[in-house]
Amino acid sequence: MLVQVDRGRTAIIVEDDSIMAEYVNEMLSLLGYNTFVCVDYESAKIFFDPQQTAVVVADIFTPGIGGIEGIKLVREALPDTHIIAMSGGWDGMTAANSGRAARKIGANAFLKKPFKIEDLQAALP
Repeated sequence: MLVQVDRGRTAIIVEDDSIMAEYVNEMLSLLGYNTFVCVDYESAKIFFDPQQTAVVVADIFTPGIGGIEGIKLVREALPDTHIIAMSGGWDGMTAANSGRAARKIGANAFLKKPFKIEDLQAALP
């Protein structure tokens, strides 16, 4: 069960790299967000709540449901939620190409890893 929090200040982070997940978590916390950190989209689904979730910051390359399918899943479940995709590229796919694909299927913004707090802040709604 989710705790009621101020809409507009709750973020879900989908990132399988623990160091990157903690980095994004710390940045969002500094910016005043309540956060839920998930290693994949399957575990993130339990936190999908259109009344509470303002932003999802999600890696494009994750285990299980991949990021592109995961972003589609988020967009369907949370149509008004701001989605920020992130990637450093993977297996021959550049970060730029990953970002274009993510935006095409519903991400509002894209961040190339690694990024600074100012970059994240500029991508937020």
